[in-house]
Amino acid sequence: MIHDNKADSRPSLLQRAVAEVQKHWNTRPRLGLILGTGSGGVANRLSVEATLDYSEVPGFVRSTATGHRSRIICGRLAGIPTIAMQGRFHRYEGWSFDQTVFPTRLMAALGIEGLVVTNAAGGVDPRMQAGDLVLLSSHIDLLSYWPGSEPTQSHVATTEVDRRPPVRGDLAYCSRWRAIAQRHADRVGIPTRSGVYVALPGPNYETRAEYRLIRKLGGDVVGMSTTPEVAIASLLQVPVLGISVVTNVARPDALEETSGEAVVHAARDVEAPLGQIIEASVLEYLGP
Repeated sequence: MIHDNKADSRPSLLQRAVAEVQKHWNTRPRLGLILGTGSGGVANRLSVEATLDYSEVPGFVRSTATGHRSRIICGRLAGIPTIAMQGRFHRYEGWSFDQTVFPTRLMAALGIEGLVVTNAAGGVDPRMQAGDLVLLSSHIDLLSYWPGSEPTQSHVATTEVDRRPPVRGDLAYCSRWRAIAQRHADRVGIPTRSGVYVALPGPNYETRAEYRLIRKLGGDVVGMSTTPEVAIASLLQVPVLGISVVTNVARPDALEETSGEAVVHAARDVEAPLGQIIEASVLEYLGP
């Protein structure tokens, strides 16, 4: 029997994505940034060396969420080679797990040594205020969203890393990096605490009953993202600094209306101090 090995010799989607980024920016990044709703302006702190629209990168889809730019920025943050995503992908947009985490795989393949993940989230502790920051120590993943759980295969082939033994997703949250970020947050004067992120599918905001349940489960903030990227980072052994920007606070007995636009505005109000905290903590954690 004659075997045709031509298909086996074709570059994988991940290899093609790596090649496309390197064609525009032939530098190994040490840091990856995934910037959530309203935090895309943090990328303005980068000394930009190349930009790519998501449509240019094989395997990338397009972010349709409010406040997401759908582009990759390559450059330097505090002198550290950095690749940043201005906009992420969510389950509620209709993307598969593989599509959602493909940018994380790309960053790891390019060689990052650490990943900063931000998101806009609702605070479930009534003592919180909009503009507070929560440094993530763990998460509760209620997305029910893991490789093999979907009825159809996505366009991104399963990689060798996905066949490793399962690990706890929260192992990626780096306690040393979190302590560094807390110290810099205290210096900037932004109310900051460690906490647990709860991920729900969305795109609807939570009901009164769901807020009460999340609080009983031990959650501090709730959103619709982050856990897939952190889970893959854990498998790939990439340390993570996760930061939630509290954009609204859940008070179930006096629930107020929440809109996507209000969430974006609340997140943008703390872009400057958030950028300072990220830049200072990255420089201390990764070194010059």
